[in-house]
Amino acid sequence: MYIKSEDLNFDILYQGDVVKNFPFFIFKEKLKALKKLKKINTYEIIEAKKDIFNDGEAFLAISAKLNNIIILSQSCDIQERENIIIAPVYPIKLFESDGILTNGKTGLIKKRMINYWFYLPKLEGIIEDSLVDFQTIYYIQRTFLEKYKNNKILTIDDLGRHHLGWALSNYFGRPVENKNP
Repeated sequence: MYIKSEDLNFDILYQGDVVKNFPFFIFKEKLKALKKLKKINTYEIIEAKKDIFNDGEAFLAISAKLNNIIILSQSCDIQERENIIIAPVYPIKLFESDGILTNGKTGLIKKRMINYWFYLPKLEGIIEDSLVDFQTIYYIQRTFLEKYKNNKILTIDDLGRHHLGWALSNYFGRPVENKNP
């Protein structure tokens, strides 16, 4: 599923690269904005309302959590486009301990039978059994992601990319999920 660690290429980004310690943004239900005060370089955090969007823009205060992410954009698009699609990668045990994975769902994830989660098997010393959450996909600027190229911890191989592409087409195509596997 993964290429050998000694074959990782830190000069280029590929579909299926997993990057560690990436600031993954968390958008809260109520947005906060930064209001510039008269004092130079001083801001106040306020509730974001429509009237703060001068000329259609505002500085928002959002939370970020350092998290593993996977690149979902196709490799050729990463080189040509300004925006890249990413999704968070979470250890399965986190979802089990939070009570999200119950009634055998872990087994269904490993069999790739839940359309909105993609399974990444354990790679000793690199990544635990994990899942990619397609429900929280984000577009980010390629130049921002490129600053984290050296945080790449793994690249999925050709077969893994085929599985990822299949999973993405199933997720976006929304086929009927098999309720009786």
